[in-house]
Amino acid sequence: MPKGIIKIQDFAGGLVTVQPAHRIPDNASPSMQNVDVSTETGTLIKRKGIAIEFTEKVVVANPFVAGLFEYVQADGDKFILCAADDDVFNVTGAGTYTSIFTSGTMNGAETNFTTFDDLAIFGNTNITTQKWTGAGASSALLGTPPSNVKYIVVHRSRAFAANSSAGTSRLHYSSLDNPENWTATGDTGAGFIDIAPEDGDVITGISPMGPYLLVFKQNSTFILRGYKPSNFVVQQLSSNIGCLSNRSIVKADAFVIFLSKSGVFTVSINGLTLVSFNIKQTIEDIASSGVAAGRLKTQYWLAYDSDADTKNDSAYVLDYVTGIWTKYSNINVRVFLTKQDGTFLSGGSDKVIIRKHDTTDNDEGSAITMTWESKSLDFSDWAKDKQLDIIYLFTEGLTGKNLLVDTIINGKDQADQQTFSLTPATGEDKVFDSVDFKQSSQGRLIRIKLTNNETSARVRVYGIEVHAEVWEHQD
Repeated sequence: MPKGIIKIQDFAGGLVTVQPAHRIPDNASPSMQNVDVSTETGTLIKRKGIAIEFTEKVVVANPFVAGLFEYVQADGDKFILCAADDDVFNVTGAGTYTSIFTSGTMNGAETNFTTFDDLAIFGNTNITTQKWTGAGASSALLGTPPSNVKYIVVHRSRAFAANSSAGTSRLHYSSLDNPENWTATGDTGAGFIDIAPEDGDVITGISPMGPYLLVFKQNSTFILRGYKPSNFVVQQLSSNIGCLSNRSIVKADAFVIFLSKSGVFTVSINGLTLVSFNIKQTIEDIASSGVAAGRLKTQYWLAYDSDADTKNDSAYVLDYVTGIWTKYSNINVRVFLTKQDGTFLSGGSDKVIIRKHDTTDNDEGSAITMTWESKSLDFSDWAKDKQLDIIYLFTEGLTGKNLLVDTIINGKDQADQQTFSLTPATGEDKVFDSVDFKQSSQGRLIRIKLTNNETSARVRVYGIEVHAEVWEHQD
Protein backbone atom coordinates (compact mmCIF):
# COMPACT_ATOMS: atom_id res chain seq x y z
CA MET A 1 0.00 0.00 0.00
CA PRO A 2 1.29 3.48 -0.80
CA LYS A 3 2.01 5.74 2.14
CA GLY A 4 0.56 9.23 2.37
CA ILE A 5 2.39 11.99 4.24
CA ILE A 6 1.04 15.44 5.06
CA LYS A 7 3.29 18.05 6.68
CA ILE A 8 2.02 21.21 8.32
CA GLN A 9 4.80 23.57 9.41
CA ASP A 10 2.79 26.78 9.20
CA PHE A 11 -0.58 27.29 10.93
CA ALA A 12 -1.15 30.81 9.60
CA GLY A 13 -4.42 29.86 7.89
CA GLY A 14 -6.11 30.28 11.26
CA LEU A 15 -9.79 29.56 11.75
CA VAL A 16 -11.67 28.90 8.50
CA THR A 17 -15.35 27.91 8.61
CA VAL A 18 -16.52 29.28 5.27
CA GLN A 19 -15.86 25.89 3.59
CA PRO A 20 -16.23 22.22 4.61
CA ALA A 21 -13.35 20.93 6.72
CA HIS A 22 -11.89 18.83 3.87
CA ARG A 23 -11.67 21.81 1.47
CA ILE A 24 -9.92 24.40 3.60
CA PRO A 25 -6.14 25.00 3.24
CA ASP A 26 -3.78 22.54 4.96
CA ASN A 27 -2.58 25.25 7.38
CA ALA A 28 -6.11 26.23 8.47
CA SER A 29 -8.40 24.82 11.14
CA PRO A 30 -12.19 24.27 11.14
CA SER A 31 -12.25 24.43 14.94
CA MET A 32 -9.86 25.99 17.43
CA GLN A 33 -10.12 27.47 20.90
CA ASN A 34 -7.71 29.60 22.90
CA VAL A 35 -4.98 29.28 20.29
CA ASP A 36 -3.01 32.38 19.33
CA VAL A 37 -1.70 31.99 15.78
CA SER A 38 -0.54 35.55 15.16
CA THR A 39 1.87 36.46 17.99
CA GLU A 40 4.47 34.21 16.33
CA THR A 41 2.78 34.03 12.97
CA GLY A 42 2.17 30.43 11.96
CA THR A 43 2.92 28.90 15.38
CA LEU A 44 0.17 27.37 17.52
CA ILE A 45 0.47 29.04 20.94
CA LYS A 46 -1.93 28.80 23.83
CA ARG A 47 -3.23 32.33 24.40
CA LYS A 48 -2.08 34.30 27.41
CA GLY A 49 -4.36 34.47 30.39
CA ILE A 50 -6.67 36.74 32.38
CA ALA A 51 -6.17 38.26 35.83
CA ILE A 52 -8.37 40.38 38.08
CA GLU A 53 -7.30 44.03 37.84
CA PHE A 54 -9.96 45.43 40.20
CA THR A 55 -12.01 43.13 42.42
CA GLU A 56 -15.78 42.77 42.18
CA LYS A 57 -18.24 45.49 43.19
CA VAL A 58 -21.37 43.68 44.35
CA VAL A 59 -24.40 45.08 42.52
CA VAL A 60 -27.80 43.43 42.90
CA ALA A 61 -29.54 45.00 39.90
CA ASN A 62 -27.87 45.02 36.47
CA PRO A 63 -24.72 43.16 37.64
CA PHE A 64 -22.43 43.98 34.74
CA VAL A 65 -20.14 46.81 33.65
CA ALA A 66 -22.05 49.29 31.49
CA GLY A 67 -19.08 51.53 30.68
CA LEU A 68 -15.30 51.63 31.20
CA PHE A 69 -12.93 54.52 30.52
CA GLU A 70 -9.44 55.82 31.25
CA TYR A 71 -9.64 59.54 32.05
CA VAL A 72 -6.26 61.25 31.58
CA GLN A 73 -5.86 64.85 32.69
CA ALA A 74 -3.45 67.41 31.24
CA ASP A 75 -1.21 67.16 34.32
CA GLY A 76 -0.84 63.41 33.79
CA ASP A 77 -3.25 62.22 36.48
CA LYS A 78 -5.13 59.11 35.39
CA PHE A 79 -8.44 57.64 36.56
CA ILE A 80 -10.37 54.46 35.74
CA LEU A 81 -14.09 55.20 35.48
CA CYS A 82 -16.61 52.36 35.59
CA ALA A 83 -20.36 52.64 35.01
CA ALA A 84 -22.63 50.02 36.53
CA ASP A 85 -26.33 49.84 37.38
CA ASP A 86 -27.26 53.40 38.53
CA ASP A 87 -23.78 54.73 39.20
CA VAL A 88 -20.42 55.76 37.83
CA PHE A 89 -17.39 54.93 39.96
CA ASN A 90 -13.80 56.11 40.22
CA VAL A 91 -11.95 52.81 40.72
CA THR A 92 -8.71 52.81 42.71
CA GLY A 93 -6.43 50.45 44.60
CA ALA A 94 -7.22 46.77 44.23
CA GLY A 95 -10.93 47.46 43.92
CA THR A 96 -12.23 50.55 45.72
CA TYR A 97 -15.29 51.86 43.86
CA THR A 98 -16.03 55.49 44.80
CA SER A 99 -19.30 56.89 43.47
CA ILE A 100 -19.05 60.07 41.41
CA PHE A 101 -22.61 60.16 40.04
CA THR A 102 -25.68 61.07 42.10
CA SER A 103 -27.88 62.74 39.51
CA GLY A 104 -30.30 60.13 38.25
CA THR A 105 -31.17 56.54 37.39
CA MET A 106 -29.23 54.76 34.63
CA ASN A 107 -30.67 51.21 34.92
CA GLY A 108 -27.49 49.70 33.50
CA ALA A 109 -27.70 51.63 30.22
CA GLU A 110 -24.62 51.58 27.96
CA THR A 111 -22.55 54.55 29.11
CA ASN A 112 -19.99 56.22 26.87
CA PHE A 113 -17.20 58.60 27.83
CA THR A 114 -14.81 61.08 26.27
CA THR A 115 -12.27 63.66 27.48
CA PHE A 116 -12.38 67.29 26.36
CA ASP A 117 -11.03 70.50 27.90
CA ASP A 118 -9.66 68.39 30.79
CA LEU A 119 -13.17 67.17 31.63
CA ALA A 120 -14.40 63.61 31.68
CA ILE A 121 -17.75 63.77 29.84
CA PHE A 122 -20.22 60.92 29.87
CA GLY A 123 -23.81 60.15 29.02
CA ASN A 124 -26.38 57.53 28.17
CA THR A 125 -29.97 57.26 27.09
CA ASN A 126 -31.31 57.71 30.65
CA ILE A 127 -29.40 60.72 32.02
CA THR A 128 -28.46 64.33 31.42
CA THR A 129 -24.97 64.55 29.92
CA GLN A 130 -22.43 64.78 32.75
CA LYS A 131 -18.94 66.15 33.42
CA TRP A 132 -16.37 65.24 36.07
CA THR A 133 -13.19 67.12 37.01
CA GLY A 134 -11.40 64.39 38.94
CA ALA A 135 -12.78 65.21 42.37
CA GLY A 136 -16.13 65.09 44.13
CA ALA A 137 -19.30 64.25 42.24
CA SER A 138 -20.12 64.74 38.57
CA SER A 139 -22.47 67.49 37.50
CA ALA A 140 -24.51 68.37 34.44
CA LEU A 141 -22.50 69.53 31.45
CA LEU A 142 -23.26 73.22 30.91
CA GLY A 143 -24.17 75.06 27.73
CA THR A 144 -27.42 73.22 26.90
CA PRO A 145 -25.95 69.97 25.52
CA PRO A 146 -28.28 67.29 24.11
CA SER A 147 -29.86 65.10 26.78
CA ASN A 148 -30.11 61.31 26.86
CA VAL A 149 -27.29 61.09 24.35
CA LYS A 150 -26.07 57.59 23.44
CA TYR A 151 -22.74 58.35 21.80
CA ILE A 152 -20.20 61.13 22.37
CA VAL A 153 -16.70 61.69 20.93
CA VAL A 154 -14.23 64.51 20.37
CA HIS A 155 -13.40 65.45 16.78
CA ARG A 156 -11.73 68.54 15.31
CA SER A 157 -11.74 70.38 18.67
CA ARG A 158 -15.48 69.90 19.17
CA ALA A 159 -17.62 67.46 21.11
CA PHE A 160 -19.90 65.46 18.82
CA ALA A 161 -22.94 63.66 20.23
CA ALA A 162 -25.48 61.45 18.47
CA ASN A 163 -28.82 59.71 18.99
CA SER A 164 -30.39 61.82 21.73
CA SER A 165 -33.84 62.82 22.92
CA ALA A 166 -33.74 65.49 20.21
CA GLY A 167 -33.59 62.84 17.47
CA THR A 168 -32.25 59.34 16.89
CA SER A 169 -30.79 60.43 13.52
CA ARG A 170 -29.36 63.70 14.84
CA LEU A 171 -25.64 64.47 15.08
CA HIS A 172 -24.91 67.40 17.43
CA TYR A 173 -21.66 69.36 17.69
CA SER A 174 -20.48 71.84 20.31
CA SER A 175 -18.78 75.17 19.80
CA LEU A 176 -15.12 75.14 18.80
CA ASP A 177 -12.85 74.34 21.78
CA ASN A 178 -15.79 74.49 24.18
CA PRO A 179 -17.76 71.39 25.22
CA GLU A 180 -20.02 73.58 27.37
CA ASN A 181 -21.50 75.71 24.60
CA TRP A 182 -24.06 74.03 22.36
CA THR A 183 -26.03 77.13 21.35
CA ALA A 184 -23.61 79.62 19.76
CA THR A 185 -23.87 80.12 15.99
CA GLY A 186 -21.41 80.70 13.16
CA ASP A 187 -18.31 78.79 12.10
CA THR A 188 -16.97 78.69 15.66
CA GLY A 189 -20.40 77.87 17.04
CA ALA A 190 -22.52 74.80 17.62
CA GLY A 191 -25.31 73.06 15.72
CA PHE A 192 -26.60 69.76 14.47
CA ILE A 193 -27.00 67.70 11.31
CA ASP A 194 -29.80 65.20 10.72
CA ILE A 195 -28.35 62.11 9.04
CA ALA A 196 -30.86 60.66 6.55
CA PRO A 197 -33.82 61.09 8.94
CA GLU A 198 -36.20 59.82 6.29
CA ASP A 199 -34.77 56.28 6.21
CA GLY A 200 -36.50 55.07 9.38
CA ASP A 201 -33.14 53.97 10.82
CA VAL A 202 -31.23 55.27 13.86
CA ILE A 203 -27.61 56.20 14.49
CA THR A 204 -25.85 53.20 16.06
CA GLY A 205 -22.38 54.68 16.54
CA ILE A 206 -19.90 57.42 15.69
CA SER A 207 -16.12 57.36 15.43
CA PRO A 208 -13.38 59.80 14.39
CA MET A 209 -11.14 58.58 11.58
CA GLY A 210 -8.31 61.04 11.12
CA PRO A 211 -9.77 64.28 9.72
CA TYR A 212 -13.19 62.65 9.17
CA LEU A 213 -16.05 61.54 11.39
CA LEU A 214 -17.83 58.27 10.68
CA VAL A 215 -21.54 58.06 11.40
CA PHE A 216 -23.12 54.61 11.40
CA LYS A 217 -26.70 53.52 11.18
CA GLN A 218 -27.76 49.89 11.33
CA ASN A 219 -28.07 49.63 7.55
CA SER A 220 -25.85 52.40 6.20
CA THR A 221 -22.56 54.22 6.74
CA PHE A 222 -21.80 57.95 6.37
CA ILE A 223 -18.72 60.16 6.61
CA LEU A 224 -18.65 63.80 7.74
CA ARG A 225 -16.07 65.88 5.88
CA GLY A 226 -15.01 69.44 6.64
CA TYR A 227 -13.68 71.36 9.62
CA LYS A 228 -16.35 73.99 10.33
CA PRO A 229 -20.13 74.23 10.01
CA SER A 230 -20.03 76.13 6.71
CA ASN A 231 -18.10 73.35 4.98
CA PHE A 232 -19.43 70.29 6.78
CA VAL A 233 -20.53 67.77 4.15
CA VAL A 234 -22.15 64.38 4.82
CA GLN A 235 -21.36 61.67 2.28
CA GLN A 236 -22.88 58.19 2.23
CA LEU A 237 -20.20 55.48 2.02
CA SER A 238 -22.63 52.56 1.92
CA SER A 239 -26.38 52.33 1.47
CA ASN A 240 -26.68 48.73 2.68
CA ILE A 241 -23.85 48.06 5.18
CA GLY A 242 -24.14 49.61 8.61
CA CYS A 243 -23.04 48.97 12.18
CA LEU A 244 -24.95 46.82 14.66
CA SER A 245 -23.37 48.23 17.79
CA ASN A 246 -21.28 51.21 18.87
CA ARG A 247 -19.44 48.77 21.13
CA SER A 248 -18.20 46.87 18.04
CA ILE A 249 -16.36 49.92 16.67
CA VAL A 250 -12.57 49.95 17.04
CA LYS A 251 -10.14 52.52 15.64
CA ALA A 252 -7.12 50.88 14.02
CA ASP A 253 -4.50 53.08 12.38
CA ALA A 254 -5.95 54.66 9.20
CA PHE A 255 -9.23 52.74 9.30
CA VAL A 256 -12.04 51.66 11.62
CA ILE A 257 -13.31 48.11 12.22
CA PHE A 258 -16.95 47.32 13.06
CA LEU A 259 -19.59 44.58 13.01
CA SER A 260 -22.48 44.69 10.56
CA LYS A 261 -25.29 42.24 9.85
CA SER A 262 -23.09 40.82 7.08
CA GLY A 263 -19.92 40.39 9.11
CA VAL A 264 -16.89 42.39 10.23
CA PHE A 265 -15.85 45.26 7.97
CA THR A 266 -13.11 47.85 7.84
CA VAL A 267 -13.94 51.34 6.64
CA SER A 268 -11.59 54.00 5.31
CA ILE A 269 -11.99 57.01 3.07
CA ASN A 270 -11.87 54.55 0.16
CA GLY A 271 -14.94 52.62 1.31
CA LEU A 272 -15.79 49.40 3.13
CA THR A 273 -14.04 46.02 3.02
CA LEU A 274 -15.26 42.69 4.42
CA VAL A 275 -12.55 41.11 6.62
CA SER A 276 -14.49 38.16 8.04
CA PHE A 277 -14.87 36.07 4.87
CA ASN A 278 -12.96 33.12 6.36
CA ILE A 279 -15.62 32.78 9.08
CA LYS A 280 -18.46 34.35 7.12
CA GLN A 281 -21.41 32.18 8.16
CA THR A 282 -20.09 31.82 11.70
CA ILE A 283 -19.84 35.56 12.26
CA GLU A 284 -23.22 36.23 10.63
CA ASP A 285 -24.84 33.76 13.02
CA ILE A 286 -23.61 35.66 16.10
CA ALA A 287 -24.16 39.18 14.75
CA SER A 288 -25.82 41.02 17.64
CA SER A 289 -26.10 44.49 19.13
CA GLY A 290 -24.91 43.01 22.45
CA VAL A 291 -21.34 42.41 21.30
CA ALA A 292 -18.26 44.19 22.62
CA ALA A 293 -15.03 44.84 20.73
CA GLY A 294 -11.56 45.98 21.68
CA ARG A 295 -8.05 46.35 20.32
CA LEU A 296 -4.96 44.54 21.60
CA LYS A 297 -1.94 45.60 19.53
CA THR A 298 -2.97 44.55 15.98
CA GLN A 299 -5.80 42.29 17.14
CA TYR A 300 -9.53 43.03 17.00
CA TRP A 301 -11.41 41.14 19.73
CA LEU A 302 -15.16 40.67 19.30
CA ALA A 303 -16.86 39.28 22.42
CA TYR A 304 -20.28 37.68 22.00
CA ASP A 305 -22.86 35.52 23.77
CA SER A 306 -22.33 31.89 22.72
CA ASP A 307 -25.11 30.28 24.79
CA ALA A 308 -28.00 32.78 24.56
CA ASP A 309 -27.96 33.74 28.25
CA THR A 310 -27.49 37.49 27.42
CA LYS A 311 -23.91 37.43 28.76
CA ASN A 312 -20.92 37.59 26.44
CA ASP A 313 -18.60 34.65 27.15
CA SER A 314 -16.47 34.04 24.03
CA ALA A 315 -14.65 36.08 21.40
CA TYR A 316 -13.57 35.88 17.80
CA VAL A 317 -10.16 37.48 17.37
CA LEU A 318 -8.75 38.92 14.14
CA ASP A 319 -5.15 39.94 13.53
CA TYR A 320 -6.00 42.68 11.06
CA VAL A 321 -2.46 42.81 9.66
CA THR A 322 -2.19 39.10 8.76
CA GLY A 323 -5.94 38.44 8.32
CA ILE A 324 -5.80 35.45 10.71
CA TRP A 325 -8.91 34.60 12.78
CA THR A 326 -9.06 32.54 15.95
CA LYS A 327 -11.53 31.98 18.79
CA TYR A 328 -11.19 32.38 22.56
CA SER A 329 -13.42 31.09 25.36
CA ASN A 330 -13.94 32.47 28.89
CA ILE A 331 -14.15 36.05 27.59
CA ASN A 332 -16.84 37.40 29.94
CA VAL A 333 -16.77 40.94 28.59
CA ARG A 334 -19.40 43.69 28.36
CA VAL A 335 -16.92 46.42 27.36
CA PHE A 336 -13.19 46.57 26.52
CA LEU A 337 -10.67 49.29 27.35
CA THR A 338 -7.18 49.74 25.90
CA LYS A 339 -5.27 52.08 28.18
CA GLN A 340 -2.71 54.62 27.00
CA ASP A 341 0.13 52.26 27.93
CA GLY A 342 -1.41 49.40 25.92
CA THR A 343 -2.81 47.49 28.91
CA PHE A 344 -5.91 45.60 27.77
CA LEU A 345 -8.78 45.65 30.30
CA SER A 346 -12.41 44.62 30.23
CA GLY A 347 -15.55 45.20 32.24
CA GLY A 348 -17.42 42.05 33.15
CA SER A 349 -20.59 40.76 31.51
CA ASP A 350 -21.03 38.33 34.41
CA LYS A 351 -20.50 40.78 37.30
CA VAL A 352 -19.15 44.25 38.06
CA ILE A 353 -15.46 43.42 37.84
CA ILE A 354 -12.49 44.70 35.82
CA ARG A 355 -10.10 42.15 34.35
CA LYS A 356 -6.73 42.35 32.63
CA HIS A 357 -6.14 40.28 29.48
CA ASP A 358 -2.98 38.98 27.80
CA THR A 359 -1.23 38.36 31.10
CA THR A 360 0.07 35.30 33.01
CA ASP A 361 -0.45 31.74 31.72
CA ASN A 362 -3.81 31.04 33.43
CA ASP A 363 -7.32 32.49 33.68
CA GLU A 364 -7.64 33.89 37.20
CA GLY A 365 -5.56 30.94 38.43
CA SER A 366 -7.42 28.27 36.44
CA ALA A 367 -6.16 26.33 33.43
CA ILE A 368 -6.86 27.57 29.92
CA THR A 369 -8.24 24.84 27.67
CA MET A 370 -6.50 24.97 24.30
CA THR A 371 -7.80 22.90 21.38
CA TRP A 372 -6.83 22.82 17.71
CA GLU A 373 -8.14 20.57 14.94
CA SER A 374 -6.56 20.00 11.57
CA LYS A 375 -8.56 20.08 8.38
CA SER A 376 -10.10 16.75 7.30
CA LEU A 377 -7.06 15.18 5.63
CA ASP A 378 -7.84 13.14 2.51
CA PHE A 379 -4.26 12.57 1.27
CA SER A 380 -5.25 13.87 -2.19
CA ASP A 381 -8.04 11.32 -2.68
CA TRP A 382 -11.15 11.50 -0.52
CA ALA A 383 -12.58 8.30 -2.09
CA LYS A 384 -9.80 6.01 -0.79
CA ASP A 385 -9.73 4.51 2.69
CA LYS A 386 -6.73 5.32 4.88
CA GLN A 387 -5.14 3.69 7.89
CA LEU A 388 -3.56 6.27 10.17
CA ASP A 389 -0.01 5.28 11.05
CA ILE A 390 2.12 7.75 13.00
CA ILE A 391 1.80 11.43 13.90
CA TYR A 392 5.01 13.39 14.42
CA LEU A 393 4.98 16.61 16.43
CA PHE A 394 7.53 19.43 16.72
CA THR A 395 6.93 21.51 19.85
CA GLU A 396 8.50 23.77 22.42
CA GLY A 397 9.69 21.85 25.46
CA LEU A 398 7.62 22.17 28.67
CA THR A 399 8.83 19.89 31.42
CA GLY A 400 6.05 17.88 33.03
CA LYS A 401 3.38 19.01 30.53
CA ASN A 402 1.56 17.05 27.81
CA LEU A 403 -0.49 17.36 24.65
CA LEU A 404 -3.48 15.08 24.20
CA VAL A 405 -3.80 13.82 20.61
CA ASP A 406 -7.18 12.59 19.33
CA THR A 407 -8.53 11.67 15.91
CA ILE A 408 -11.83 12.48 14.21
CA ILE A 409 -12.56 9.97 11.43
CA ASN A 410 -15.23 10.72 8.82
CA GLY A 411 -16.55 13.40 11.20
CA LYS A 412 -16.79 11.16 14.28
CA ASP A 413 -14.61 11.41 17.39
CA GLN A 414 -12.65 8.22 18.06
CA ALA A 415 -11.82 6.63 21.44
CA ASP A 416 -8.11 6.52 20.64
CA GLN A 417 -6.57 9.39 22.60
CA GLN A 418 -2.77 9.37 22.91
CA THR A 419 -0.55 11.45 25.22
CA PHE A 420 2.39 13.35 23.76
CA SER A 421 4.99 14.41 26.33
CA LEU A 422 6.28 17.97 26.08
CA THR A 423 9.23 17.19 28.36
CA PRO A 424 12.38 17.72 26.27
CA ALA A 425 15.38 15.45 26.26
CA THR A 426 18.26 16.46 28.51
CA GLY A 427 20.03 19.53 27.18
CA GLU A 428 17.35 20.34 24.58
CA ASP A 429 14.59 22.94 24.51
CA LYS A 430 12.50 21.47 21.68
CA VAL A 431 10.62 18.17 21.35
CA PHE A 432 10.64 16.08 18.15
CA ASP A 433 8.64 12.93 18.77
CA SER A 434 5.68 10.82 17.60
CA VAL A 435 2.50 9.10 18.71
CA ASP A 436 1.44 5.76 17.24
CA PHE A 437 -2.10 5.19 15.86
CA LYS A 438 -1.41 1.97 13.91
CA GLN A 439 -4.09 -0.06 15.71
CA SER A 440 -6.96 2.40 15.13
CA SER A 441 -8.25 5.34 13.09
CA GLN A 442 -9.22 4.05 9.68
CA GLY A 443 -11.43 5.98 7.25
CA ARG A 444 -11.54 8.32 4.27
CA LEU A 445 -11.19 11.67 6.08
CA ILE A 446 -8.85 11.97 9.06
CA ARG A 447 -8.78 14.98 11.36
CA ILE A 448 -6.21 15.44 14.16
CA LYS A 449 -7.17 17.17 17.42
CA LEU A 450 -4.65 18.61 19.91
CA THR A 451 -5.67 19.55 23.46
CA ASN A 452 -3.97 20.96 26.54
CA ASN A 453 -5.81 21.79 29.77
CA GLU A 454 -2.96 22.20 32.24
CA THR A 455 -2.14 25.23 34.37
CA SER A 456 0.96 27.31 33.60
CA ALA A 457 1.42 25.60 30.23
CA ARG A 458 1.87 28.06 27.36
CA VAL A 459 2.11 25.33 24.73
CA ARG A 460 3.82 26.02 21.40
CA VAL A 461 3.43 23.70 18.40
CA TYR A 462 5.68 24.38 15.40
CA GLY A 463 4.78 21.50 13.12
CA ILE A 464 2.81 18.30 12.66
CA GLU A 465 3.42 15.45 10.21
CA VAL A 466 0.74 12.81 9.59
CA HIS A 467 1.55 9.41 8.05
CA ALA A 468 -1.14 7.05 6.76
CA GLU A 469 -1.44 3.97 4.57
CA VAL A 470 -3.66 4.75 1.58
CA TRP A 471 -5.60 1.75 0.34
CA GLU A 472 -6.30 1.18 -3.31
CA HIS A 473 -9.88 1.24 -4.55
CA GLN A 474 -11.68 -2.10 -4.14
CA ASP A 475 -14.09 -3.26 -6.85
